[in-house]
Amino acid sequence: MNKGLALATGDYVLFMNSGDEIYATDTVADVFASAPSGDIYYGETEMYDEHWNSLGQRRHTAPEHFDWHSFKFGMNVSHQAIYIKRSLTVPYDLHYKYSADIDWILKAAKKSSNIVNTHLYVAKYLVGGMSKQKHLASLKERFKILSKYYGLIPNLLNHIFIALNLAQYYIRHRRTND
Repeated sequence: MNKGLALATGDYVLFMNSGDEIYATDTVADVFASAPSGDIYYGETEMYDEHWNSLGQRRHTAPEHFDWHSFKFGMNVSHQAIYIKRSLTVPYDLHYKYSADIDWILKAAKKSSNIVNTHLYVAKYLVGGMSKQKHLASLKERFKILSKYYGLIPNLLNHIFIALNLAQYYIRHRRTND
């Protein structure tokens, strides 16, 4: 991702992992038509299994208003659904192997003064990637990152809320969709 970021020449960057896709052929045009001059544009993500069967929307829906505080109760916008002005970005922190995207997004969001909710589905997410294959390591990294931004005690309390929401979602749907 750092190599791609270093080679990027456009005004905005979007990171898609292997298997992920932009939602539709007109999505990029629709994103930038949603509002002028955003620092960050974001939207919803639809989840797909390995056979490209839709699993529906992610468990975390995109918040109406997004800023760097928005991830305190979970990553409610996937990185595949966030277009960030390149001038706000820094290289990914290589100390993180599985959750560097959270740290990267939070750094950009802290610098941003105009974050736009497109109110659109903007990405297709293929489940089963590296952060799912190394789920426990990914969760530990996420906890460390969120503690860095929000503080250890608030993060512990927030994770109680996250766990309760996850359990409630699982009971209703028999899957987590995250």
